[in-house]
Amino acid sequence: MPERDGYIPGVPCWVDTSQPDPQAALDFYGGLFGWEFEDVMPPDSPGKYFIARIRGGDVAAVGSIPEAAPPLAMWNTYVWVESADDAAAKAKEAGGSAVMEPFDVMDAGRMAVLMDPEGAVFCAWQAKENEFRLSTPTNIIGGTSASPKASAKPPKELGGTSMGLFLYVDDVDAFVKQAVDAGATLATPVDDMFWGDRSGKITDPFGHEWQIATHVEDVPPEEMAERAKDAMASMA
Repeated sequence: MPERDGYIPGVPCWVDTSQPDPQAALDFYGGLFGWEFEDVMPPDSPGKYFIARIRGGDVAAVGSIPEAAPPLAMWNTYVWVESADDAAAKAKEAGGSAVMEPFDVMDAGRMAVLMDPEGAVFCAWQAKENEFRLSTPTNIIGGTSASPKASAKPPKELGGTSMGLFLYVDDVDAFVKQAVDAGATLATPVDDMFWGDRSGKITDPFGHEWQIATHVEDVPPEEMAERAKDAMASMA
């Protein structure tokens, strides 16, 4: 896939996961997705931040949790903005809040951690010299995570996940089997969907849910409407 070097403001541009045990996350996600990792933090840094790559392209990251922070495993979504400061101000005006006020991330950019009125947390990312780029055969559609200020708890303690990820892969059946073999739990068996996807859901060892799909056919609008009607009738 072609590599991206920028995004329209307001578009999700990066994802990373904060983990109490980064090595366990490296083993699971690296084995599952074929990611190769590089720790980009200085050698004397107390924290770790492993960039995940496929064919040399940055796709995501796994980071450690600061000592003072609760040991919560969570995924974080970054939204591309022209100004992290303006995004934080607009979030507050719209009824949200700033979990972390805008701050510089070395020479890479400036970011803010924001919370919407319902308590979902996301990051606003303003790129500087080094821009985050996604070049991956999977499409990470969305994810939200709670925060300590939102009384966040690990998914396993909550009895469910506080976020969701949706990925398209080449072979959903093989991928789901590989995930389960690696320690994930099958939440919803793989099945054909009326809109032309074949899809299933897994829960990873850290408690997060992943909807996995392969697109198998393009369905014309008229047929889509008929299939949707039949699907709704079968659930009645």
